[in-house]
Amino acid sequence: LSLRWLLPIIGVWGVGWLIALLSGMLALLTKYPYRQSLVIFITTLITLVFSLTAATNLRTITEPHLTIPGDVAFTTVQHNEIKDFYQPNLSNESLQEQLTLTDTIAKPNHLIIWPESALPVANEKAAWIGDLKHWLQQRNISLLSGITWHTHQGISPAAILLDDHTDSNQIVYKQHLVPFGETVPFKGIIQPILDFAGIPLFSMVSQVGDYSTIAFGPHVIAPIICYDILFTDQATSSLDHADFGIVLANSSWYGRSIASYQHSQIAQVVAAQANKEIIFATNAGLSSHIARTGAIIDATSDFKTPYLNGHIHPNRQPTLYSANRYNPAMVLSVITNFIAVIIINRIYQVKKRRNRRSHRNL
Repeated sequence: LSLRWLLPIIGVWGVGWLIALLSGMLALLTKYPYRQSLVIFITTLITLVFSLTAATNLRTITEPHLTIPGDVAFTTVQHNEIKDFYQPNLSNESLQEQLTLTDTIAKPNHLIIWPESALPVANEKAAWIGDLKHWLQQRNISLLSGITWHTHQGISPAAILLDDHTDSNQIVYKQHLVPFGETVPFKGIIQPILDFAGIPLFSMVSQVGDYSTIAFGPHVIAPIICYDILFTDQATSSLDHADFGIVLANSSWYGRSIASYQHSQIAQVVAAQANKEIIFATNAGLSSHIARTGAIIDATSDFKTPYLNGHIHPNRQPTLYSANRYNPAMVLSVITNFIAVIIINRIYQVKKRRNRRSHRNL
């Protein structure tokens, strides 16, 4: 039984709570014979859930139609090599490989998507960014790519959009850095130990800036950088202000494990919560085009296919979860807990009466 249809209503935490509740009810069924009470409990729960579904449908019908510009043609580019792109020399090699593949498969007027860390370290004064813009203009394409961005605050993972619509670089920074991968937690204590042991672990910083969206012509994109998609509520908040989302991930360190698939599944949950399509773009293994329902439209998963083509259908229709977050789940929780107290009290009263009868018979 799939509970995906509940994600736009009560979110992933609400679905998790519902699973826990159903598990508790099944446990009660095996322990107590008071099935009538449990049937009432389950019937009440189902009624509440379908009431929320009806409320969602009513919301869709009564809201004004939102005019959205046309579809966005996209192409993800990945060269499927298992290596660390944070090393400067390998980042330059990665850039050359990405350029070669893009030149081979890119079509005019497409949004080209490169994964996290596909571009080497840069700042506003990097001359090669202007050369890359010129290269993109010659081919009439735009590029959204992961990059390591340097400012006076430090170095941070980021996403950058390079196109003809804006002169300045549009940057979105990664909000949550991976402990011991991108940052050193408790740096004052742990960093001296790492330095003494000779472990070359560099700590990036969380930049202060606009973390939500990037303008792309008439559209608004929510770039979500790798690890940030795990924070589903914040990722959904970014998507609430966008037409679609793009996850830029570095999956090379996953190898051929199931981690990349789990990463994509989290993106599927966020897509369903926000009712927005998401492109999940990686540098190795699985890249996918995720529908608003959370289903996979198309994907590459064989470590051989270097690209994924498709059309994104922008959407600005909010969901009940987008508007109310976990409030419906909290209301459900309060109501079902109240019903549970009544049922438990009834079970206790029945057991108490039976014990009295037993004592009388003795």
